[in-house]
Amino acid sequence: MKKFALITIVMVFCFSNVLKSQDEADFKSFSFGLKAIPSLSWFKTESNDLKNASAKLNFGYGLVTEFHFAPNYGLLTGIEINDNGGNFDYTNKDVYYFPDGDTIKFFVDSRKYAIKYLNIPIVLKLKTNEIGFLKYFGQFGIDAGFRLKARATDQGRYENNTNPSTKSNVIIDSDVSLLRFGLNVGLGAEYNLVGNTSLLVGVNYNNGFSNFLKSESNYLMKKTNTTDEWFKQKAYNNYVTLTVGVLF
Repeated sequence: MKKFALITIVMVFCFSNVLKSQDEADFKSFSFGLKAIPSLSWFKTESNDLKNASAKLNFGYGLVTEFHFAPNYGLLTGIEINDNGGNFDYTNKDVYYFPDGDTIKFFVDSRKYAIKYLNIPIVLKLKTNEIGFLKYFGQFGIDAGFRLKARATDQGRYENNTNPSTKSNVIIDSDVSLLRFGLNVGLGAEYNLVGNTSLLVGVNYNNGFSNFLKSESNYLMKKTNTTDEWFKQKAYNNYVTLTVGVLF
């Protein structure tokens, strides 16, 4: 009985060492890959002069880099090029600007935003061991976005004209904040294809916590009974992404 117990302890110890060695052999401190990131984005505003309208479908892509501290957790970052945006209705019908080349006021009824960001996620990634060919993971962190381009399509009317008009490809770079910060949380799974190559699928929710607009517009004016003033605006940009990529 004592010999059997001793043999069992030795076998367990050896087997544990084999598993540990195998885990250490399989452990990679760094992975990288490519991903596509279609998304659905919308706005949330605290301005009484603005009303949230419909959401916007977008597409993005990027490079994934993962720095692993241990087999089951690490830091995920990379570089993404994201299209983003949404739509606003102007509840105050006295907001206007002068379109390029025009000397007549254009009053805005609604605006569709199309914004391109260079985005850098900084996210903690926690993974399970392999379960039925899949490794599941959760993510939590922040995103830092840098505005690359901002355009708008405006629906409205010219002063002293009741006929509706549309202004397309309006350049609004100066009216959108250069930086955007958001909370990034997500879930997903990895499927090993062969060797160190895995298929990555995930869903992330990004909740913007910084005003993506300039607090005081650089060209939108608000008509008042006395002196017209620069239009004050505050809104947050949120979106949900579907990530499909390959890790090497």
